[in-house]
Order: sequence, then C-alpha cells, then structure tokens
Amino acid sequence: QSLEAAGCEMIAVHCRRRSDKHNGKPDFEAGAKIVNNVSIPVVINGDVRSFTDAEKTIQSTGAHAVMAASGFLENPRMLRRNKEEENVLEDHDPAFLAVEYLDFAEKYPPPSP
Repeated sequence: QSLEAAGCEMIAVHCRRRSDKHNGKPDFEAGAKIVNNVSIPVVINGDVRSFTDAEKTIQSTGAHAVMAASGFLENPRMLRRNKEEENVLEDHDPAFLAVEYLDFAEKYPPPSP
C-alpha cells in the first residue's frame, strides 16, 4: 500500500523468501494477500514452469500476470500450448530451440551500435 500511495503503478512480487532462493515452495497465499490489498496490477513470480502453472498461479492469487525466469532457461516455449492437446509443450528439445534461435537471429539481426 505504501508503494501504491507513492505512485507505483504495478508491483512484481516474488513469492519466495530470500533464504529459499530457487528451492523453496512459493508462498502464494502471501501473494494473494498483496493482490487483495492494493488496487494496482500485481505480477506474481515463483515456480512457474508451464502454461498450467501460470494459470494456477493467476487463479490462486488473483494476480494480473505471472513472471517466470528459471523455467524459460530450460524451455523458452514453456507457455506455448500444443494446438491438439492443451498444456502439452512442443518443440522443446534444446537443439531444436538453438537452431530456431539462430534462424531468427539471421532473419532479424540486432541493430549495430
């Protein structure tokens, strides 16, 4: 509420304690309390590794969005659903993703300084 009163327009909350690092179970109840006590959008982070995890996190906390990091390092397409079967990831083989990345990098090179 203090951040909101100071003019913050959105809050991102990592639902683990610092001491838990990446190993502890996220405290989504604490995240939900934050969502319910502010009127600005809240983005929740913690243990999102699939489309299903993202949906469950939003449903259980009431957050406006989720943020993820570690899961994307393992599978950059973790939030993509298979067209035939819901919640099934496709094309997540690291070699496939590396080749796909290189193809995109060739098609859309970053601007030179």
